[in-house]
Amino acid sequence: MALLFVRLPNYIGDAIMALPALELLASKGFELHLFGKPWIHELFSVYGWPCTTLPKTLKEQVRLLKSMRGRRLTQGLVFTNSFSSALAFWWAGLRTTGFAKELRNLFLNRALPLNTQQHQAEQYLQLARALAGSSADLPSLIAWPISSQDQQAAKKLLQAHSITTPFVLVCPFAGGNFQGKEKVWPLFGAFVKTLIEHDFCVVCCPGPAEVQAAYALHPKLKVLPEVSLRGYMAIASQAKIVVSNDSGSAHLAAAAQAHVISILRWPEQLSTVRPVTPHSTVVMVADAWPSVEQVFLQLKAQLDRE
Repeated sequence: MALLFVRLPNYIGDAIMALPALELLASKGFELHLFGKPWIHELFSVYGWPCTTLPKTLKEQVRLLKSMRGRRLTQGLVFTNSFSSALAFWWAGLRTTGFAKELRNLFLNRALPLNTQQHQAEQYLQLARALAGSSADLPSLIAWPISSQDQQAAKKLLQAHSITTPFVLVCPFAGGNFQGKEKVWPLFGAFVKTLIEHDFCVVCCPGPAEVQAAYALHPKLKVLPEVSLRGYMAIASQAKIVVSNDSGSAHLAAAAQAHVISILRWPEQLSTVRPVTPHSTVVMVADAWPSVEQVFLQLKAQLDRE
């Protein structure tokens, strides 16, 4: 069995979109070992693939990779596009596959052209196809297993906060940007207010840096701070509907097979980063953010179809 060290993407949503590539490689007999941010341990624990947090400095990364590789002939796969990620794998003696970008071809044994017009999950799958010698298609749904323990824990948490179904889960925050452009809908606060005025139970699970901003959205918003990634997916799976920016939260909810309304601003988002699921609705208008009314009407229309 070929040992394959995999450098996962740095963002949760991107890591979700890498799952079809990882599953293809595992099905073809590769022994996967995943490297990345600390949260990969929790997110990928359900798959049983070994996970290791990468140190911050390049030298520490190389030292770690060399020590874990030992004397085994090891291949590498880098989903990240940075120069340093390819350099670290090359320096550690790995025969690495990745995208040709940022002058890093010298450090890649197989450098594939990056088609930025493709969906990101398709891009990652392209790398896996090259390694596995496969022509596998991208599935219509990226689904993540949710344990019965996580489901029960989510139910208890909801009950402890007097949250009864049906409820709407909102994800009004997003890390980073999209190709240097803003991707947080500026009207999310007004949207939450509209939902609550129409007697919806509205829930938010902010990240550690978002807690105060979540409480400030509306006094009747049900805020659940410090929810784990797996806990969030379990909560999303029990929501009537999820409304989100382009964010890791949207991809986690979609992987939990919740119906997600994605609020997008840029046409490129639609073709490259929307959640991979048939249970998704996109609200986007030309040359502007959608209005509160447009998103609310879309939510009502979706609920009426159920």
